[in-house]
Amino acid sequence: MEAEDIEVGRIVAAVDQRQHDTGEGWTVLVTADHGHLLFGGHGGQTPDEASTFVIARGDGYQAGGIDNGYTIADITPTVLETLGVPRPANLDGKPLARSVPLEG
Repeated sequence: MEAEDIEVGRIVAAVDQRQHDTGEGWTVLVTADHGHLLFGGHGGQTPDEASTFVIARGDGYQAGGIDNGYTIADITPTVLETLGVPRPANLDGKPLARSVPLEG
């Protein structure tokens, strides 16, 4: 995971520089395409397979906030809301909250 952390750090640094240079607003979402079962396997709809992490960074997202109530189905609604695109009524999932409590 250290290599991935370094690469995400490089991307975030480039986004920060672009934002500084242009005044553009950026949101960075980092996730995986699915969860995983403890003893291998994925692709099903069990909670362990449908859950994944999301790191959200951008205007309104609270640094250090943690909310374990989301699944992979919430990524698309989050992207659509961030871009200001209306969500289809039949779309599963909900956008990530911009403000979540800090775990302590």
